[in-house]
Amino acid sequence: MSRDASPAPRRAMGFAFAVAFAVALVTAVFAVQLPTSIPRLVDAELRNPDSYYKLVLLGGRAAGQEYSFVARDNVPDGNWVHWSKLHSATLWQLHRLWRLAGVDEKSALRYAGGALTFASMLALALFVALAVARVGTPRAVVVTALVLVSSASLRNYGYIIQITHHIFMLVPLAAAAACLLQRPGARSPLSDLCGGLLLGLSLWVSPETMPFVVGLAGVRTALRLQYPESAPLWPLAIGLVITTALGWRIDPPPPGFTRWALDHISLAYVVLAGVLAAVLLVADVCAQQRLRLSRSLPAVAAAALAAAGLWMLAVPGALAGPVGLVPEELRSLFWDRILELQPARKPAQWVGYVLIPVCAAVVAAVAAWYRRSLWLAAMAAMALAYGALAAWHIRMGAIGAVAAALAWAAGAATLRGMDAANDDRLSRRELAATLLVALLPCVLMVVQVALYRIDPPDSAQTDSPRCSLRPVEAALNRLPPATVLAPLSNGPELLYRTHHRIVAGPYHHNVGGMLDSYHAWMDSGDDRAEEVVRRRGVEYVLGCVAIQRALRGRAGARTLAQRVMDGDVPAWLEPMDWPAGTETGWRLYRVLPDTPSETDDDVERGRRRD
Repeated sequence: MSRDASPAPRRAMGFAFAVAFAVALVTAVFAVQLPTSIPRLVDAELRNPDSYYKLVLLGGRAAGQEYSFVARDNVPDGNWVHWSKLHSATLWQLHRLWRLAGVDEKSALRYAGGALTFASMLALALFVALAVARVGTPRAVVVTALVLVSSASLRNYGYIIQITHHIFMLVPLAAAAACLLQRPGARSPLSDLCGGLLLGLSLWVSPETMPFVVGLAGVRTALRLQYPESAPLWPLAIGLVITTALGWRIDPPPPGFTRWALDHISLAYVVLAGVLAAVLLVADVCAQQRLRLSRSLPAVAAAALAAAGLWMLAVPGALAGPVGLVPEELRSLFWDRILELQPARKPAQWVGYVLIPVCAAVVAAVAAWYRRSLWLAAMAAMALAYGALAAWHIRMGAIGAVAAALAWAAGAATLRGMDAANDDRLSRRELAATLLVALLPCVLMVVQVALYRIDPPDSAQTDSPRCSLRPVEAALNRLPPATVLAPLSNGPELLYRTHHRIVAGPYHHNVGGMLDSYHAWMDSGDDRAEEVVRRRGVEYVLGCVAIQRALRGRAGARTLAQRVMDGDVPAWLEPMDWPAGTETGWRLYRVLPDTPSETDDDVERGRRRD
C-alpha cells in the first residue's frame, strides 16, 4: 500500500505521538521540582498544613479509626473532617506497596502521598490530551500541554510534598472530558454513560468540582442541540445520577455535618445530579423533535434556570457560599486570612490564574463565532467563568487551568495551521494566527516567572508565619502524651510529629476548638486564656516567636501570643528549656496546677479560728 493511500494510520500515529509528547512535556516540567521536593518529603518538611492533616487521618486509619476522624484534635471530643474519602482510600492502598518493601508506616504514607500527587498530574495530562485528540488535531494536543504547564496553580498543587486531593480530584474531570467531548454528529452512548459516571465520581471526590461538572454537561448539551443526530443524553444523565447517589450512600456526611453539607457528598449533590439530569432530558426531547436551535436553546436555557433556582431553594445555605460554613467571628479571624481563598492581587496571580483562562475563552469564542459552533461557545463560557472564579478565589486556579487547556486547544484546532495537511497552503495571516495561539501560553509562562521574581506572592496557606517543629520533635516526644495549645496552622504538624493532642487545627468544622484557640491566644488580660486552658485540659502551651498578624494586640495591649513570644507569660505558665544545642524559634511552657483563690467564706472561717 502506498504512503498516500493510508492517511488514517498516519493520522492515528500523529495523535499517538502528540499525546505522548504532551504527557512527556508535563512530566518533564513537573519533574523539575523533584530534586528539591524528594529530600523534603523524606524529612517530612511539608509546605501545607493540609498535607500533615491528611497523613494524620491515615495514621488514625492504621489504628483502626475512620478515614475522616482525628481523635487527638478538638480535645476531648475529636474532630470529623470533610476531606475526600476516595483520595484517602486510594492513598491507603498505595502505601501498602511501600509497606511490602519494609518501609515504616509513617514514611510509607508520605511516599505514597507524594507518588499519588505526581501520578495524578500525569493522568490529568493524559486525559486532557485524549479529550482534545477526540475533537482536534495533533498540534492542538501539543497546545494543551503548553497551557497546562503554564499554570502556576497546577504547578503549586503538583508538588509531591502536596499530599492533598487537589490534583487527584481533577483526574475524573479530565477523564469525563475525554468521554464527553465528541466530534459533531458522533454517536457513542457508552462514552456518554462513562462520562456521566465520571462526573458523578468527581462530585464524590470533591464538591469543588461542581462548576466544572455543570460546564461539561452544558458542552455536551450544546453538541446535542446543534447536532440532533448525535447520541442522546440520557446515558449521561443516568451515569451522573448513579455515581452521585452511590457516593452519598457509601460515604455520607460524617457526624456533626448536616445531610445537606456543601463541602461533602450529600443530599445537596444528589439533588443537583437529579435536576441536571432533568435538564439533559429536556435537551434530548428538543433534539428528538428536531427543533430549530432558535427554539430548543431558549427552552433548555429556561429549564436550566428553573433547575438552578430549584436547587438553590431546596438546599439550605446554598446562597451563602463557602463563607456560610463558618460564623462571623471565625470568618474574620480565620477564613478571610486563608491566602488561597483570597482574590487575585499580585500581578503574577492575575496572569497565571485569570489571564490564561480569559485568553482561552477568547480563542474558543472566536472559533465559535467563525464556525457558528454552540459547543465551542459553551467551552469559551466555561473558561471565562473559571477566570472569574480564580479572580475571586485563587484556589480555583488549578481547575481553571484544566478548563483553559480544553477551551484553548479546542478553539485552536479550528485554525487551518493546526492541521499539517494545510502547511503548503497557509497564508501569512493564517500562519501568524497559528503561531500566536500556539506560543502565547509559553509567553504567559515567561511573564509569570518574571512577575514572581519582581513581586512574589505569599507562599503560605495563611498569613501565619511557619516555624518547623522538626528541631523540637524529639524533645516533645520525650514528654508524656498531653494536650498542647499551639498555633492553628502548626496543629497538624504537631499531631503528625508527636503523640500529643491539640485544641484545634485550621479546619472550619471544629468551630468551638478554633474559637477557643483564638480567644486564648488573643487574651490581653481578661483571663480568657486561662479559662480555655483549664476547660480544655491543656498541659503545655507552645508558641512561635513569629506570630499571625491577627494575634497581635491593639492600642498597646499585649496578647498571650505576644507574651509567649517575648517570654513574659502569666503566672500560671512555667517556662521549659529545650535540650542544649537546640536551635528553634519555639517557646514551650508548662501549665501549672490551678490554685483555688481564697473566697469570702474562707476568710470568714479564718477569722473565727483566730
